[in-house]
Amino acid sequence: MFRFTPLSPGVWLMRRLRLPTKLGLLATALLLPLLVICVLLVQRLGSDIRFTEDERHGVELVAQLGEVVGAVQTHRGQTNMLLSGSRAVQPALESTRASLRSSLAATQALMAQQAALGLDSEWSQLNGRLERLSATEALAPAQAFEQHTALIADLRRLVYTVGERSGLLFDPEPASYFLMDMVVSRTMGWSESLGRIRGLGAGQLSLPAPQSEAVAGLRMQLDRLQADTQDLRFAMDFAVRYGQPEHEGSRAIEASRSYVQLAGKAFDTPGSVSAEAFFASGSQAIAAVGSYQKEVLSQLDGLLVQRLTTLQHQRQVAVGAVVVGVAVMAYLILSFYYSFVIDFRHVVTVMRQTASGNLRAHVVVRGRDELAELARLLEDMIGNLSAMVAEVRSNSALVAYAGKSLAAGNRELADRTEQQAANLEQTAASVQELSSTVQQNAETASDSD
Repeated sequence: MFRFTPLSPGVWLMRRLRLPTKLGLLATALLLPLLVICVLLVQRLGSDIRFTEDERHGVELVAQLGEVVGAVQTHRGQTNMLLSGSRAVQPALESTRASLRSSLAATQALMAQQAALGLDSEWSQLNGRLERLSATEALAPAQAFEQHTALIADLRRLVYTVGERSGLLFDPEPASYFLMDMVVSRTMGWSESLGRIRGLGAGQLSLPAPQSEAVAGLRMQLDRLQADTQDLRFAMDFAVRYGQPEHEGSRAIEASRSYVQLAGKAFDTPGSVSAEAFFASGSQAIAAVGSYQKEVLSQLDGLLVQRLTTLQHQRQVAVGAVVVGVAVMAYLILSFYYSFVIDFRHVVTVMRQTASGNLRAHVVVRGRDELAELARLLEDMIGNLSAMVAEVRSNSALVAYAGKSLAAGNRELADRTEQQAANLEQTAASVQELSSTVQQNAETASDSD
């Protein structure tokens, strides 16, 4: 009685397929999921590689925009000093404008190279406004300062946009994420706070008498900068926990604190610090922040390069493993097919010869697998069958010889029987003749009486 089991459909199918079809079906069942998984893995690694490359492009663009921001901050402070009556700053202002033009040209070239980020519209508007910064000399100091500040704010927003479109804001690893957060969200704001204090403070110190309201605003900004510096120190510790040094960060923190103390002294004791010294000290603090920013960008780029190298190596290993695995599997399947089919066909040929009566067929046994064991059993069976047939033939010959001997004996016995019958007939005839003679003699004797 047939009983259905979970293997019944598979067994039913395999019993109706030839060996090449079975092997092809098994190979497909093994290779297809493996290939799908490997293709998905390679695609995922390729996506991660492209994501990391976009992050590197973002880092490069953020670094370039940082130079533009620094040049605009310097231009703002020097313009404010010029408009506040310090004509000695004019040569430095011209140098800053040349540096700004160089930074804008480099940024424009980089934007063209990284057109995939889609920043053309945002940058073209900002670039036009940046090229017209020299016209701020015709404005009032406050208006010129606010125009510069608005440009810096827009540049910082562009940096955020670069971080979003390049994927920097979505970095998946803690160490690189903290570095990204520092360079995109914190260091530019830090340098901007220093830049505002430098520009406003130098402008006030360039006046014959600083304005009390402006000085009060500067003191509030100094207090806010001190609090922000403590937060920055705390944020730096996160990167340190993940193995990223912050040598320039400690220097920038110290330079920022020293500048805050100098600014407090400048406004607590009028005339103790000149506008040029105040501006130079602020520039040193901003330069320290810029050095830290460059260090962070370098560390971030190094982590991204390391990740990119690892991902590329993983992709190469995955592709190589797939190719080698498929090749080895195909080789093993083909080897199994040819080894099994050749030996199996040989066994089938011998079995057919044996079935047709050829007991001299010989099975070549190769290997130690199940098919080789079957071939050995077939060889033993043919040998036993050949011996059995030989014995039957021998016994048949003996029986035939015995039959012939028995037939010859029967013929000799028949001949002797016929001879004896003839002798008996002769004897009977002689007896009858003797009897006749005796009877005749008796009659003769009777007649004589």
